[in-house]
Amino acid sequence: MSPARRWATLLALLAMLGLLLSFDRVVRQAVVDGALRRAAVIERANAVWRCNGLPGRQARADCHGALS
Repeated sequence: MSPARRWATLLALLAMLGLLLSFDRVVRQAVVDGALRRAAVIERANAVWRCNGLPGRQARADCHGALS
């Protein structure tokens, strides 16, 4: 194998490694974002549930208004 071909192969391998590491970072961030979104949805659902449990229509309306 000629030196030029070795350099080209090495460069291609480094480029593939860089792309793979970038992809890994994007996927990991997507997982974190998904977990944060699920937690926010659960938190909002719990808040709505608490609002719905309040006595009195006005209290419920005020609570729902505060959530918006």
